[in-house]
Amino acid sequence: MKENLKLGIILCLITSFAGVFLGFANEFTKEVIAQNSKLSADDLKEILPNANKLEDFTFEKNEDSTISEVFQAKSDSENEGYVIKVSPKGFNGPIDMVVAIDKNGEISGIKVLSQAETPGLGAKVEESSFSEKFKGLTIEDNIKIVKTAPSSQGEIQGITGATISSNAVSSGINDAISFYKENILGEDLSKEKTLNLSKINLEGDLKELTIELEKGIDKVSIVSNGEKEIGYAIEASEVGMYEDKPIKFAIGISTGGIITGVQILDHKETAGLGDLIEEESFLNSFIGVSSLDKLSVKENTNEIDLSVYGEVVNVDSISGATKSSMAIIKGITNVINFYNNNLN
Repeated sequence: MKENLKLGIILCLITSFAGVFLGFANEFTKEVIAQNSKLSADDLKEILPNANKLEDFTFEKNEDSTISEVFQAKSDSENEGYVIKVSPKGFNGPIDMVVAIDKNGEISGIKVLSQAETPGLGAKVEESSFSEKFKGLTIEDNIKIVKTAPSSQGEIQGITGATISSNAVSSGINDAISFYKENILGEDLSKEKTLNLSKINLEGDLKELTIELEKGIDKVSIVSNGEKEIGYAIEASEVGMYEDKPIKFAIGISTGGIITGVQILDHKETAGLGDLIEEESFLNSFIGVSSLDKLSVKENTNEIDLSVYGEVVNVDSISGATKSSMAIIKGITNVINFYNNNLN
């Protein structure tokens, strides 16, 4: 009996000690994880060398934004710039990083604080050989990832085999720049562009048509050169990455049924990814498409077949931004169908 009691006491003590130890280990692990997502003094010196302290910058947080924290960086009492913490979505989850913008509007450095990207591929985003490429770019540069050697200011060669991870970093930087412009410089970045006939390669007088519109078709105008009608400017919208923030665009179609051009009017797609729908190389791929054609995407499982007309015309989607580029292709297909049913 005494032996059983002794054994029971020993087991209770072991269990108690184990519980205390596990609790301590859990709290320690939490602290390590938390610290891994924080900016150290050495990190600050690396990305904004002249600063020696950070002060919280108060702003209204948006649950849809990647921005989580913002600091004003100072050397004693002098402003040296701002440090913006962003968490863009990578291949395996969010990439926690900070972007430092100095008082001259230059990116003085970026630092990946934590990430769960694929080792040997996407995980390379935290290496200095990649992060240093962004140093010296300005808030006026159109920062984007390219697969080959950069040919213009703002282009950064991505990590081979890690396009999504590379684009996530550039997306985070662009988000930080947008925040800086809107909340620190006070710029209004929300202005919607208006239709520009030169952007859709039509020249003449514009007159809105009174016509019954359909879903996704917002406005239809006739373009005339003197008394001669030369084409149509059709403003449309299609849901991209965000259900409540559709992409708005305009398409020029000649009276012969040929697409003359596409202009993006407004969108809230992800910076550095979805916003590549504004690139000329993407938009120009639609020029010359006939209203008798149907569009498809050069991706094995994403072929679009919404039109019943003509031959298939393949268009490359944007790597890492399939939803955004597919939205444009769907929208253009919808416009083609509207043209064929109502204007042709």
